[in-house]
Amino acid sequence: MKRSQILGALAFATIGFAACNNADYQTSASGVKYKIIDGGSKDSSKVGDVLKMHVIQKIEGAKDTVLTDTYGKLPAFVKIQDAAMPNAYGPDEFFKKLKKGDSLVTVLYVDSLIKKD
Repeated sequence: MKRSQILGALAFATIGFAACNNADYQTSASGVKYKIIDGGSKDSSKVGDVLKMHVIQKIEGAKDTVLTDTYGKLPAFVKIQDAAMPNAYGPDEFFKKLKKGDSLVTVLYVDSLIKKD
């Protein structure tokens, strides 16, 4: 199994309580709003690859509350897997679309997270 590292910043899992400006976002079949910011590379990721990424997880609102931030710390490593659950609600459904250096921003709504649980 070939393992590659996708370097660069990957910001994902922005949990939104309030309505946010989603003009630039696309919506997946599961309802996750997402935006991929191109890093300029042609190196695609595929099932079995391991992504090396930095993560910022925050709650949007009047005061942006940061829940997790790996910048300046150890990065996260995630193995890309086939979607076992087609209705999964999370950022992992977009990992196969990323290339080296790309950034991913997702908006997850708490009420949808509760319904999917």
